[in-house]
Formats: sequence, structure tokens, C-alpha cells
Amino acid sequence: MMNISESHRPSLLTPENRGGVTGGEGYNFQDAFIASRLPEWLANPTFSCLLKEGLGDVEVKFVETKKEYIDFYQVKDHIVTPAECRDVITGFFEKYCQLPNVYSQFILACRGLGKNAESLRQAIEELRGAYSMYKPGHSILRTTEKDVEARAKRLGLNVPIDFLREKVFFDTELGDMKTDTRLCDQFIGSVSRNIPKWATANSLSLTAAYQSISYTINRAVRQMLSREELEQTIQQAIGQSPQRINREGVRIRLYHWEDPAFDLSESWDILLDWSGYFDRPTRKVPDTSIWQETVIPDLEQAQRRIRASTNSKLICFRPSACLSVGIALGWSFSEVKGYTFQIQQGPEIWRTDFPMATERHLIVAKEITLDKSSKDLCVEISQQADVSSKVDDYIRTNGKTFQAKISLVSDLGIGARIDCPTALAYAIETKKLIRQTVDKYRCKTVHLFYAGPLGLAIFMGRLFNAMHADIQCYEEQREVGYVPSCLLST
Repeated sequence: MMNISESHRPSLLTPENRGGVTGGEGYNFQDAFIASRLPEWLANPTFSCLLKEGLGDVEVKFVETKKEYIDFYQVKDHIVTPAECRDVITGFFEKYCQLPNVYSQFILACRGLGKNAESLRQAIEELRGAYSMYKPGHSILRTTEKDVEARAKRLGLNVPIDFLREKVFFDTELGDMKTDTRLCDQFIGSVSRNIPKWATANSLSLTAAYQSISYTINRAVRQMLSREELEQTIQQAIGQSPQRINREGVRIRLYHWEDPAFDLSESWDILLDWSGYFDRPTRKVPDTSIWQETVIPDLEQAQRRIRASTNSKLICFRPSACLSVGIALGWSFSEVKGYTFQIQQGPEIWRTDFPMATERHLIVAKEITLDKSSKDLCVEISQQADVSSKVDDYIRTNGKTFQAKISLVSDLGIGARIDCPTALAYAIETKKLIRQTVDKYRCKTVHLFYAGPLGLAIFMGRLFNAMHADIQCYEEQREVGYVPSCLLST
């Protein structure tokens, strides 16, 4: 066994053991890993506590009647190369030699292993299985051990074979930990499988538990989290969620179109993370397949989860979102389904149950007939900016034909500031004018080009289910102009 001098004994304060404290955003994957495995640890009655960013990325302690043991995890957010695998296992052995009676297992958790590293993993697991079957000294064990040694040698790994067999484990079945949306779903599924006392909680309550436990884990650098504290955090979130939602509504958060970084301290009941498909600085939006196969289905699934979890029909939405997503959000939580929206619009709160303005005509409509052979209607809504010239550019560039075009402008003028009562009236008048035009020309698809407040986009979207045609939305993209976004099918 290694002879460790006093100057080389492990300390939490040495630079090599402080990576997670100073590493910043690159270490969020460790939090995701802990959240994903926590229900399994809690299901084990011997689980006692965990420590994030101690000597390892995660250390998990189990206590039995007469003994206790600690699992030492190294967590990697990538496929581990053979060279990195060698270094990790060598580091495991050094920790074992420094602290021979502390760690029971050393686990490398990662998204996968390179070819030779995966070959070694398979060999170690086969050797471990053989030891469960055959007596010590059996010829099968000897030949398998030689095979493990040969594969370790190919990695440049020089540690005892018994250490590999008894102490080294791998966790590569991590699933999708790239977004909180997917991780939350995994957490809920794991709770339902592993912890019967919480398995009957509704989806929104378990989501609240995930959000609360994630925030707790995120803050707990070098701070022990006990079983009691973790269970209390989850139980409290599950217990308080129904009353809070009935009192305050369902909090929806869309993460794809924001300037500030995502903040775990901001609570939510439904989180949809599409940040991998959008880019706000360049105004990049995904192609139509992502809108139809991901964005719209995610919104529809969120509406079903809410309907199955609570009788509350108040949706509290915190922007931001691109305009097409705003329309699609309103569409998914439509007026006919009974939902009420509360939206933060600049410094104001807009709600769909506020009184509506009635003192003006509100919308000035200009209609022209174009190609009678077309079944499409072009709708320009210029509230904050005039979209007409950019729409003309889109038509010329793409050779698009429309049977008619209707341009809708506020009677206050383009760019005029509006409040919630006016926005509600605008939404109703817009729906009426578009539907009248659709029925007049018997159009099958409305092509919608909109520039205005996000709140108004949501207000309009929640009324568009009553339209007698599909609605194709568009987003303006930098240096490209308008591109198709979501198609809302009647």
C-alpha cells in the first residue's frame, strides 16, 4: 500500500480538491446527477447523507447497524476517453491508499466510455460476476483476471486487480440531463418507482419537489445534506404545492428567449426549456419541424399535466418569449378551455379577466384582394412596428401568393403604448376581423405577421381556436427577414 506522508494527506482545502467551488457553471451537471439519483438513495433505508464537492464530486454515506460506508463519485459531463478513465481510476486508487477505511466504492459517472475504457468496464463487471459464481482460485477466475489485467495495461493503468474488482464501479446510464425539463421528468419517474409514499402525488406537486430539491442541492457546496433535510424539503414542497397553486395559480416558465442566465431561485410549476433551438442575440428560431414536433407538443403536454393535477385555471406567465411562442402559448391554454392568464408585461400585470376597454373602434383594417386561386390569407398586425414592407419582402423572396391581404393597425397609431384593457379589446377585435375575412374568402390558412407586445400575442392566441382556418405564424430573423414558425391547426 502507498506510504502517504503527512504533507500529502487529503484536505478539502487543497487546490486539486476545490475545482467544484471555483469552477462555476461547468459543474451544474453534478447537481443534475445528484437530483437524478436522489430518489434511489432515499429508497435505501441505510442512506444517511451526502456531500457535494468534498474530496470527490459527490460522496454518499450509508449507515447500517454496526458499520457505515461512503460511496465516492467522480462525475463527468461527457464520454470519458481511455486516458481520462485511466487518470480517474488512478485517482481513485490514490484516495483509497490515503484513506483505506473510508470509501467502500469508487464510481465513475459519465455519459459513456471510449472504446478501450468500455472494454475494461465490461471485463471488470464480468470478473465481479464470476467471483459470485466460482470459488477463489478457480481457473475461470484466473483467466478472467489475466484478461482484465491486459485491458488495464492497454489503458496504461497500473492498479491491483482486486481493487478494480472490489472497489471500482461505473454509472453510464444517465439519460438526458441537458435540460431541467427532462431532468424533472426523470426525477418524477424515479420518485414514482422508488418511493411509494410520494408516488401518488400529482405531477405539479412532484415538480415543486424537484424544483425545491434542485435549489437545495445547488446551494449546498461543501455542506452536508442529511436524509432528514432532503426528505423534509421534498415533503414540504409536495404538501404545500396544491394550496399555493389554488391561491396563486400555475407558474409557467419558458426558457428560450432570455437575456439573463437561468436562475434556480426563481420557482416554477411548468418549465419548458427550448434554449438549444433558439438564440436571442441573433434572433435565430428553429425550423418548422422543431416547432411542430417539439414546441407545440410540449405546450399541449403541459396543458394536460396541469389539467390532470389541479382545478386551478389561472396561468401565471413570466416572460420572456418570442412572439410566435406567445401566440402558441395562448393557443394551448385557450379561452374555450377556461384558462385565465396573468402576465408580467413590462412594469404592469396584465390579466385576461380584467375589464376590457370599450370607448374606441380600436382597429383600422385595410383589405386588398390578390390571387383568387390561392386559399391563403395574409394578415399584417402592426402594433409596435409597421410590418408591411418586410412582409412584401417575404412575398417577393419566396414567391408566395395570397388570395387576399388584410392589414390591421391600432387607431392610436403604430408604436402607441397600450394597457391591459386596450390589449384585451384589440385581441377580440382582431379575432373578429380575421375570422370575417377568412369566411369571406373561404381561406384554409392564415399567414400571420405580427409586431406588438408579448402580452397581446398571448391574448390573441387564446382566442384563435375559434378561427375557421389554420394559422401559420412567422418570426423575423436577423439578415433573413420573416421565416415560418409554428402552424396552429384547427
